[in-house]
Amino acid sequence: MTKLPIVCYLDDNYDLILSDYLSKKYKQSYCEIKVLPTYGYKDLINKIVEKNCDILIIDSLLYKNSDKVESKLTGQQLELLLMNSYPAILTIIVSQNEDLLGYNYVFKYNSRIQRGMSETEYYDKNLGCIIDFYLNKICRMNSVNNNEIKDNEGIDTLLKEMIECELNKTPKYDLSKKDVDRLIEKFQRIEEYVNKQK
Repeated sequence: MTKLPIVCYLDDNYDLILSDYLSKKYKQSYCEIKVLPTYGYKDLINKIVEKNCDILIIDSLLYKNSDKVESKLTGQQLELLLMNSYPAILTIIVSQNEDLLGYNYVFKYNSRIQRGMSETEYYDKNLGCIIDFYLNKICRMNSVNNNEIKDNEGIDTLLKEMIECELNKTPKYDLSKKDVDRLIEKFQRIEEYVNKQK
């Protein structure tokens, strides 16, 4: 039997409406990761890999309740780290922050803003369709036979290794703390630039 792709919600303070929606719609393949104030980026990535996540719904602000400066990793920064290390893990950022309008985020349900629409209708329209698209993409990727690629002499060895890493969810790059800090710093500069443009 084929393994169902794992849909995972990652947050420090679960949005109960969103959590309820995801657990009902994806019940057989759903999990949650609670972000603790003591977690660093490596802890988060280890939890994601342990749970064998395929689709990750990440809150944009992961450490709302933490005073630790080194814990101030945003959902967007975690997404960037995952894109570089584990590109097979597909991510969706959810947020309550209206300043992120236009940046292709899914906004959490708010009955005052989404008048006349139930939370299920709202999430089906704005989140469920993205997750379903990703699920189909993952099933398509999983149908690729790794041995067919290994045996294909027309494919370059480096490309074969990259495809194998992608299919097996092994890290594309092994990032050091220094590498991650540099990525976060660059992302913060981009964020500052975007904020200045408003």
